[in-house]
Amino acid sequence: MLLCRPSLVSACIFSLATVSGRATTVAEATEQLSGAIAAKDQARVDACAREFIAALGNKAGQATEAPEFILPDEDAKALEAEQVPGLFDRAFASLQADAWWKSNPPGTEAPAPLRVVASVIEGCLAAREADCGPAEEFLKEARSAGDFLLAVQKLGGKEVFPFPAWKGKRGRYGMIADRLLRDAEAAGKASEAIQNGWIVSDQGSGEMNLDNSLAGQALLSLHAATREAAYLEGARAAAQWAEKQPIVPMAHLNSYSVTLLARLAEVTGEKAHLDAALEICRLGILPTQLREGPNAGRWASPTDAKMVYHFLNLRAITVLLLAVPQDSADRPALEQALRLGLKAHNEKIIEQGGTSLDVTLEVYCLLLEHKEKLSALLTDTLTFDAARMIFRAAVEEYRLEHPTLSPGTWGHFLKFTTAKGK
Repeated sequence: MLLCRPSLVSACIFSLATVSGRATTVAEATEQLSGAIAAKDQARVDACAREFIAALGNKAGQATEAPEFILPDEDAKALEAEQVPGLFDRAFASLQADAWWKSNPPGTEAPAPLRVVASVIEGCLAAREADCGPAEEFLKEARSAGDFLLAVQKLGGKEVFPFPAWKGKRGRYGMIADRLLRDAEAAGKASEAIQNGWIVSDQGSGEMNLDNSLAGQALLSLHAATREAAYLEGARAAAQWAEKQPIVPMAHLNSYSVTLLARLAEVTGEKAHLDAALEICRLGILPTQLREGPNAGRWASPTDAKMVYHFLNLRAITVLLLAVPQDSADRPALEQALRLGLKAHNEKIIEQGGTSLDVTLEVYCLLLEHKEKLSALLTDTLTFDAARMIFRAAVEEYRLEHPTLSPGTWGHFLKFTTAKGK
């Protein structure tokens, strides 16, 4: 059985590869890779990943859609630390006006998934550290959102931060709910998959990793700000759920859990979480990254090759690289993957502008926050130049009042800018 939905890996595209004297389709190669990952057989995973790449042929590393670039005006300047105060006001006013988690009890239908609430927490806490405005008000909003996350997690009763069990909802979020509900019905587990109006199982597809990870990470940030144990325990429960889930062939779906587990390991010092993150990365992220050819550094799947998912994978690798000991046997492979991944797009970003800003801005801030540890790697991949372009594009989008950036990403950027100026 496929662990990952065929549409996610473009399994409808048939390309030929010679394996044991016969042609292998992308769907067959994906199934072989799924089986190897499930068996946790690294040598077999690596071999099956090569077969998967061969089956994709010239579509390996070619995204299903071209990225849209934002080229700022030539006179657009980067943000300076002294300009930061007040720049979270617009985002804060908007999230306060839309604070549905205050008026919607956890047992009622939520208008948006929990990733939205998580972003509010991250944004408010980052803005608080950046001295962007009323610190106590920022913390109050973050606590309110965090308490809602904990209540929903408890309501679901399965450790995971669940997904709303919408039926007939339009748009991208509605499509996700429809797929999750169909999968549960097809598996004969519809009654188990829904608890108190929330979906608590994705049947091993990996689709619930995103909200679970972002909510867990938001609670880690809230624990760091308040030292309240409940937030840490909520994040720990999310991590425990993540560790029990199957690793899937789609790298970016695995990346969410890697990021959560690596961050939790740094906070708690618990090696088991770091080991789990490394295993997911070894089996479910690194094998399908292209090592050579014109698309070197990209991920083979046309879905994973999308710019936004490419940088989600780089975020996970970066967080993991920062968490592992200097003498870790995994460090060379992680450094190589990050180097290849940055080289794959940095020149294009420098030439054409910012893209997928809600993810790329966060990743470049993270990289430059740790430039002392990563200096050689960042220099030879033109990352400093690419980061400047991303930062200028973000400021331009803010100036034009385009709703490009989530509260979490914008707050992170303001915090980074403030720290850089000190």
